[in-house]
Amino acid sequence: MQLMAYTADHHAKLDVSEAIPEGCTLTWIEDASHLSSNLAWKQTRILILVASDWPMSDIESLMDNFAPRRVILVDLTPEAHWHGIHQNQLVRKTPSLV
Repeated sequence: MQLMAYTADHHAKLDVSEAIPEGCTLTWIEDASHLSSNLAWKQTRILILVASDWPMSDIESLMDNFAPRRVILVDLTPEAHWHGIHQNQLVRKTPSLV
């Protein structure tokens, strides 16, 4: 399975790389603005984002551009600013069944 990951926190790269299951291919995104030329972006099924600050426009942009595919967001901010952000966006966009 093709995975991609992005973080501005270089210390988190090793931890994420070590957590990837055997048989998966991990590609690191160095700059969120260069994705249009990346063939792996189109083949990637899961995007791993490591947020160490709030707000982070690169992470918000990557989440928007990767949708509707799966995103794993690792929130390293002390106050857990990112907790539930993506889920709340999906809830707002989904029409009510009631």
